[in-house]
Amino acid sequence: MTFVRDLGFCLLLASIGACFQKDEQCSCFPSSFAVNAPSGAVRDVKLSGAACADTRPTCLQGSETMDSCTKISVLGRSAGDCTVEVTFTDGRTFTRGSPLKAGEGCCGGFVPTDGKDSYTVP
Repeated sequence: MTFVRDLGFCLLLASIGACFQKDEQCSCFPSSFAVNAPSGAVRDVKLSGAACADTRPTCLQGSETMDSCTKISVLGRSAGDCTVEVTFTDGRTFTRGSPLKAGEGCCGGFVPTDGKDSYTVP
């Protein structure tokens, strides 16, 4: 009986030690997604849906203003639907809905359910 108790204690210690390892490596999708647009063509970007509530799009490539942005980043705040509507200077619009889910394991964040990290305006 002592052997079983000692074995259980050792397994417990081993599992606790594994939980506190600081060199854990994660292979994660980005917790945001991007919309790639033609340079100088964007007039406005609007976000809607529960997953994008209280968040603003940010420009990853181009200037900080959306009008010359070519890569727009959208960071979800929760699981659910997130819709991006891009209005262009010529009046066209591009709308993309992307359901988001919670990231798995050590990744965290919210990621598109289709696994894509970017969408390109046709």
